[in-house]
Amino acid sequence: MFLLDVKFVSRNVTVGRDIAITHSTVFEMPPGLLFEICVDVEARKRLRKIGEEKLFTIKEYLVMRLSCIKMLRSSFLYSFFSALILFALFIAPTAQAQTYAYRIITLGSFGGDTQSFALSDNGSRVTGSSNIGSGYLYHPFLFSRLGAAFSDVGLPAGFDYGWGQAINNSGAILIRAFPRSFIYQNQSFTELLSSSTFNSAIVAEDINNDNKVVGTTAIGNILRAVLWENGVSTDLSDQHGISQALKINDAGEIACVKKVANIDQPCQISNGTLFMILANGPYGGRPYGMNGLGDVVGQSPDASGLNRGFYWTNGVKIILPIQKGLNPLPLAINNCLQIVGRAFTIPGGAENRAFVLHNSQMSDLNSLVPAGTGWVFKEAVDISQQGRILVNGELDGAPRSAILIPNTAATCTS
Repeated sequence: MFLLDVKFVSRNVTVGRDIAITHSTVFEMPPGLLFEICVDVEARKRLRKIGEEKLFTIKEYLVMRLSCIKMLRSSFLYSFFSALILFALFIAPTAQAQTYAYRIITLGSFGGDTQSFALSDNGSRVTGSSNIGSGYLYHPFLFSRLGAAFSDVGLPAGFDYGWGQAINNSGAILIRAFPRSFIYQNQSFTELLSSSTFNSAIVAEDINNDNKVVGTTAIGNILRAVLWENGVSTDLSDQHGISQALKINDAGEIACVKKVANIDQPCQISNGTLFMILANGPYGGRPYGMNGLGDVVGQSPDASGLNRGFYWTNGVKIILPIQKGLNPLPLAINNCLQIVGRAFTIPGGAENRAFVLHNSQMSDLNSLVPAGTGWVFKEAVDISQQGRILVNGELDGAPRSAILIPNTAATCTS
């Protein structure tokens, strides 16, 4: 056991166990604890050099431990290094005790703007669109965390504009090249046609991990909701009277829209039964996200005309409250009931901010990453089962996308 006389003022911190460091305080520090602090300081020095957060490999961690063992081998160096450690941890301005909830993985671009639309359930793949650097020509992209590859998916012959609408865990991508849709898998395109409506084109909206697709087609001016699987489509409008099918989960549940008295009303099809989410409310609404448990999030205007977010589960609808001057409009939900989307300021609505809502607490995602990154996150469009969040915003003023990786992964039913 060693005694250290601390002759400086520092903020309270927690390192290894609760130790409050204050002015002119004598306290006891066991050698094992000082060793752990040494490793922590070595890690901090490396982080300051690269200027970002990272996960250390086992080899890097062992190198840091070896460095500390050599440093602390003699009692003289122990006393000297004790003061050095305490200075580095509590006094040096670059050694911040602040921890952040997420680290940032910035996606690439083809030279122009990038916008993402979907993240796979397992959080490993992203799709969206990126400007190829010539006018308004956008191509769908695939980003894979394996190798951090950002690649141009391309488009079928005859199309020069399109985007990735949705993606599943196996990497199958829904491609929208308006007015047509395709599945891109194994480097080939399969066009989605509605066999139930005279092979008309399907405007595809979502794909699940069984490669089942939902979307909308049209006969004349009448919209028809369809379910597509292995080249065969089912007319959901005939079965349930809905006009649009927007989301599908792995249980086969479908988030939909049904027109009632000429007003679009959000709905869900579960186990062959149609459920109306807003009970035919006078102002209508639209579902935007659904998790694997069948919970739905969406948006609906209130009596004043203000668009409000809702969460619906087992027949119960909850209007998301305005918090911290922000009105949350949800876009996605995972099985841990983490909700993400974009929130705008009240009053005025002049600024969009990406948010995450969990356990009734909403947080601006911009406040959960280190300052000075150059990022402004404006919307969170998707979230994986582990809590990885897909965001769009601006990086140094240019439209870009990123994945936010939580420091602690969510654990819930997938």
